[in-house]
Amino acid sequence: MMTESISSGKFITVEGIDGCGKTTQAEFIVDGLVDAGLSAKLVREPGGDPISESIRKLLLHAEESMSDRAEALLMIASRAQLTDKVILPQVINGTWVVAIGTQIQL
Repeated sequence: MMTESISSGKFITVEGIDGCGKTTQAEFIVDGLVDAGLSAKLVREPGGDPISESIRKLLLHAEESMSDRAEALLMIASRAQLTDKVILPQVINGTWVVAIGTQIQL
């Protein structure tokens, strides 16, 4: 775990309800960062990593009703995977990571 930051990378998340323009705004932020000469990466949550994408598919296309607790735990699992495998390594290496947060409703 990173306790003291010496990198120039940052993490930004864009949250909101469906259809409010999260993707448009996140892409605008990434484009602005790149135009400013910074390294930037766009990710979505849940998702953004092969395991997290599998969890996303399960959350969005579950064949049976899922309990609220199960859904919450899967969201946390997806976030943990994305954080460990994508976000932290990128931020440590100086990349700005912009995440699009999605609310899953079953």
